[in-house]
Amino acid sequence: GRRRIALQLPARQSQARGAESVSQHGDAVCDAGLGAATGPRGLQRPVTFERRVYSRAVPSPRSSRLVAGFAWCALAVLLACSGSGRSPQGPTSSQGDAAFAELADRVYRDDLAFSPSRAVALGYHEHDSEVDARSPAAIAAGIERLERERAELEAVKPDGLSSLQRLEREVLLFHIAGDLFQLRELRAYERNPIMWAGQLGLSPYMLRDYAPLPDRARAVVSTCRLAASTLAQARQSLPVRMPRTWIDIALLETRGEIEFDDGDVRKAFAALASPLRDEVSAAIDGCVAALDEQATWLEARKVDATDEFALGEATFLKMLAETQGVTIDLAALDRLAQADLERNSRALAEAARVVDPTRSVREVVQAVADDKPAANELLAVATAQAATLRRFLIDHRIVSIPSDGVAEVRESPPYARWNAASLNSPGPFEQAAQPSYYYISPPDPSWSPEVQRAYLPSTRELQFITVHEVWPGHFLHQLHV
Repeated sequence: GRRRIALQLPARQSQARGAESVSQHGDAVCDAGLGAATGPRGLQRPVTFERRVYSRAVPSPRSSRLVAGFAWCALAVLLACSGSGRSPQGPTSSQGDAAFAELADRVYRDDLAFSPSRAVALGYHEHDSEVDARSPAAIAAGIERLERERAELEAVKPDGLSSLQRLEREVLLFHIAGDLFQLRELRAYERNPIMWAGQLGLSPYMLRDYAPLPDRARAVVSTCRLAASTLAQARQSLPVRMPRTWIDIALLETRGEIEFDDGDVRKAFAALASPLRDEVSAAIDGCVAALDEQATWLEARKVDATDEFALGEATFLKMLAETQGVTIDLAALDRLAQADLERNSRALAEAARVVDPTRSVREVVQAVADDKPAANELLAVATAQAATLRRFLIDHRIVSIPSDGVAEVRESPPYARWNAASLNSPGPFEQAAQPSYYYISPPDPSWSPEVQRAYLPSTRELQFITVHEVWPGHFLHQLHV
């Protein structure tokens, strides 16, 4: 069913954001095995990843053309869902509209320049050392650019494009619609402190050896030096009254980033020689101080915190249309949700009877939920589950696995512990094989023993999470893309 939907809906349905690292950031449109697809334009260079050779689009010094990861991932997924691992039939890019190729490349580059954090997550390191500028003037300029580029894309006649370019045009239009909704309708940077909490993340510069350590250290120094001004802009842009849940999550991220920077990041660059090592240390000191000031400000906002986080019907439905490609009214959506709830409730009752027909559904569910690994066994259990799931996929020939790579199971870094679990993968533009991390968040040791145990997932729930994040979920998807 999902294969059929992916083919029938417009390409807008299949947006791929850069980072559910890109996690963290979106689910695959189809669950079928994804074949390696050839990039539509730009310099093609074979890149060896494990034991399989892929073709990846990289910037061309001659044509200055680039297929950015957010759109390339969407294109690759859609091509795979259509049953083809290669470029679709139709004119080649050399026979297609060269003007569109130049326009698309400009849209990609403008997007990455506007969102350096997205570029870093994608493994496109032309914007290392930069942070996302989100002052009112920068946002207004961003909206103006997006509107202009949307008009340019809409003016392109699809009939004159190759089949791949037509698809690419739709992906770009969908991506622009989502960004415009966030900047203009949601006004996220003017309302939500969570949007600012991850602006100064240093993990991309120390988790992976994409460049020599001194080069990555200089990116850390430059980013840290922008911390004070970036967070001052956040305090100027955000209102006094904000939803308490947003404040709590922003505090978790901000305090977690302080702990991570002061500990893990310092250690990662401790081997540098002076004076660069001293420069990094001083820059981290400044960044930690700026983050601490932000945490103090957020804590003070709790006095005026509200529970007014609802979007409202009109904005919610527009969000579905602009960011998910789903046009529906609230009554129809409620009917779908209720029907799905009833279907799952019946399935749950049937499964409970199979497990133990002498007990009630509630009792069976509670028994399964109580089967939990200890907190200090969580990572080992998840590692074993991942290995078992990988073997299951191979033995039952469910989906192809293109390499021997695995996601290393790790405890979530402090700044990511607002999320129970996530996948941190290298971006598609990294030029060498880089590790992926399956993060699982431990319970907060400050909680009572009862709360800590309640937080832990059951063994079966952890297995479902591992299916989603690793096999055959995000990690396998990204191996193919």
